[in-house]
Amino acid sequence: MTPAANHQQPTDEPGRPARDVPWTFEAAVKDPVVEEPVDWYFNRRIAIQVIQPLRWMGRGITPAKITLVAALFGVASGVSLCLVPTRGSVWYVAGGLLLFASVILDCADGMVARLRGGGTPLGMLLDGAMDLVVGVSVWFGVSYAYLAGRTEWWGWPVAFFALVSIVLHCALYDNLKNFFVRHSLPRADRPPIVAAAPKSAAWRMVNSVYLTAYGSVAKVFGTGEDAALEASEPAEFRQEFSPTMRMACWLGLGSHLTFVYVCIFFGLIDRAIPFYGVLAFVGLVQNVLVVFVVASRKRAVKRLRERLAS
Repeated sequence: MTPAANHQQPTDEPGRPARDVPWTFEAAVKDPVVEEPVDWYFNRRIAIQVIQPLRWMGRGITPAKITLVAALFGVASGVSLCLVPTRGSVWYVAGGLLLFASVILDCADGMVARLRGGGTPLGMLLDGAMDLVVGVSVWFGVSYAYLAGRTEWWGWPVAFFALVSIVLHCALYDNLKNFFVRHSLPRADRPPIVAAAPKSAAWRMVNSVYLTAYGSVAKVFGTGEDAALEASEPAEFRQEFSPTMRMACWLGLGSHLTFVYVCIFFGLIDRAIPFYGVLAFVGLVQNVLVVFVVASRKRAVKRLRERLAS
């Protein structure tokens, strides 16, 4: 099976699809096995409609610009939530709508990149950096909306624990996704495990932080590359690892932020709901899921090693 992320449409000029070729959902998404279910069935279905006008426009609206606009909406969501204690619960509505828009646009940037022939390493670095900015901004806003003026000593430490959990979940998902996509390619087509560093000094620094963080996550969870698996063929690899990957897809940022924007609207009923709702989802449900995902990956590695050795 060829990953949907590798599908390309005919072009009438480099990097741009022919205008008479429809922008279809199937061509705009990644391999279904690595897509977060909430994105596949909901967020990306909306995003594909949002980006249709770009098919007829020039190339001025780039995926990178969409990424930055998505980040602005996400930060604005966090700011709106910080206004709740002084301006009232109506700002939960603004925060929820802005975060919803941010999530849709965050889906849209990669879809546009794929429809125009594929993304770039710098684009993926920018997307990852902006995801972190949005995640921190929104969770700080949710926490502040509830904790401002309260005297419980444990509030902010628990909020910080939840933030660290979210970052680890997303890093684990991205790590497994990249691992899965790479090994789904024929052996001759697999890119090097360590890609070339960007030329720009600023981007080299961002790339270094990215690789250090994700390398640390791989060491903590034991999900790094395994030289013994380089001999695997795509079909046998996907057979062993698809169940693990599908489970891990619930750990991505899209799943987290979708749950957050749903909880935010319930803040109109009670300000405790967004904070405790996300806390329970992240601290209990998602952290337990991490244990199952890591255990499932270890079993898959063991089975594939045994198949390769036989």
